[in-house]
Amino acid sequence: MNKTKIKSWLLWFFNSFIWLAVLFFVVDLVTKLVVVANRDYILSRPGGQGIDLIPGFLAINYIENPGMAFGLGSDNDVVNRWIFVTVATIGTVIITTIYIKKFKQLNRITRACLMLMLVGAVGNLVDRLFYSFSDFKV
Repeated sequence: MNKTKIKSWLLWFFNSFIWLAVLFFVVDLVTKLVVVANRDYILSRPGGQGIDLIPGFLAINYIENPGMAFGLGSDNDVVNRWIFVTVATIGTVIITTIYIKKFKQLNRITRACLMLMLVGAVGNLVDRLFYSFSDFKV
């Protein structure tokens, strides 16, 4: 591969914000694994308070939401999870497909935001699959 091709590929990779999506996906997975691994310690804090990383600004709390958004969902846990995973997957695919077709026309901030939204959606799907369908323990 010559220098021109490498340079154009790196420019495309940087401008596509795929690197941003990969970075935040890894950060999302690692922070969730750390929180799950330290769940008992976080829950044992006085008054149910989490851990203040930056007092008054950033704290880690452990909260479970067994339902869908805002705790919605059926009483049947398995049905609830499958409905959520199916609806979220279909919605993510449709929205992503629409914006991928327009991706080159969008400004850089919008592209970065779309990639972060996609990472959030994929991260939530991973949570539902690994933390909900199994008794996942770290």
